[in-house]
Amino acid sequence: MPGVSVLTDERGDGSDRLERACGTVEHDKRYRTSILTESDDGTVTIAASAYPSYPVRCVPIDVPGMACVLDGYVYDRSEAELQDFLDRLGRSIRERGDAEGPPPAWAPSRLAGIDGEFVAVFLDERSNATTVITDALGRLPIYIGTHEEGVCLSRELRVAADAGTPDRAYDRLAIAQRLCFGYPLGTRTALENVRKPRPAAWIAFRPAGEVTADQYHTIDLGSSAHAGRSRQRNARELARLFEEACRSRARAGERPVLSLSGGLDSPNLSAQVAAWTVSL
Repeated sequence: MPGVSVLTDERGDGSDRLERACGTVEHDKRYRTSILTESDDGTVTIAASAYPSYPVRCVPIDVPGMACVLDGYVYDRSEAELQDFLDRLGRSIRERGDAEGPPPAWAPSRLAGIDGEFVAVFLDERSNATTVITDALGRLPIYIGTHEEGVCLSRELRVAADAGTPDRAYDRLAIAQRLCFGYPLGTRTALENVRKPRPAAWIAFRPAGEVTADQYHTIDLGSSAHAGRSRQRNARELARLFEEACRSRARAGERPVLSLSGGLDSPNLSAQVAAWTVSL
C-alpha cells in the first residue's frame, strides 16, 4: 500500500534504513520514496512511498516546533476547515505534554464524526514525541513493528518489519488463524514483532519509549438511538447519507473511477452517480 512510514531510532541514524525499506515497496516505476520530515537529532524520521497523485503531504500547522503529515483524505471539511482542525488538534496534543498514555477525553467528540480515510502523524520536535491518529473505521491499514533500536509504523507490513531488526520470528498462532478464518484475529500479523492496530487508533511513542496503541472510539452496534423513527424516515435519512458520501468521494482527488464488482454495492453507486451525470 502507498503511504506514510515513521521510524524511531535512539541512535539517530534511521533515515537511511527507512528510505531503503520503503524502496522495497515501490510497486511500479511511478512510485517514489521521499523523506517528508525528521527530528533535528535524527531519532524520528517520517517518509512516504507513493505514486505522484497519492494524497500524502506535510501540512504546516500553527504550532511552533510541531510537524504534521496527513496520509489520505478528509471529505467533510474544506481546506481551510481542515487546516483549522489540524491546528487545534496539534495544540491539544502539545498541551497534553507527555505523548504516551490513553487518548484524551476530548478525542471521541472531535475525531469520531470525521468523514474521511486518513492517517495523521504529529511530531513534536521539542520532545520527539510522536502521535499517530487514524480514522474511526481504520480504512487505511497500518502496522507497528518493534525492534531493538525503536519502532517502525508503516502502511506496509514489509516496511514495518524490514526497517527494524532483520531477523524475523513468525507468529504460528496468527498463521493458524489465517488458515482457519482467512485472517488473523485481533491485532496479530504473521510476524511476532509486527501488530496491526485496531480502528480509531491513537498511537503514541517516543524514540526509546514504550508504544501505546489505544482506541479513541468504538462503534456500538447495539445502539437504538433512532428506534422511535418510522422506517420511512430512517430510509430517507439513509438515502441522504448515501448520496452525501458519494458526492464527497466523487469530489476528492482526480477523475472518479467506479469498479464494478458484480455485487450490490457497485450498482447502487453507479445508479447514484448516473443520477448526477458525473463523468467516470
